Amino acid sequence: MWVAPREITADPDALPRALVAHGVSVLHAVPTLLALFSVGLPGVRLINLGGEMCPQAVVYRWATPSRRMFNTYGPTEATVSASIEVSAAALDGLPSSQAYALARGASL
Repeated sequence: MWVAPREITADPDALPRALVAHGVSVLHAVPTLLALFSVGLPGVRLINLGGEMCPQAVVYRWATPSRRMFNTYGPTEATVSASIEVSAAALDGLPSSQAYALARGASL
């Protein structure tokens, strides 16, 4: 595991170069940050996005047949991913997804 130093975490040029230099193969980030990257990430085989909506343009740009891409979501207060969507399979467009929290024994 490699954690980027604070000095480069908001730099859309330096951060992806550092990810490549450190051989990072799994990236967890918010979609907005990934959208700002100016260079590719050839060694990254899995991208896990979360914390905000993932625009289709980000999926079109970063999902490849050899790279798995997930869009996760969870309550911000708990900082966990409560649901997950495989985005790489949706290269022709992201389907609309909904998640429901039901009380025990309830139905839709």
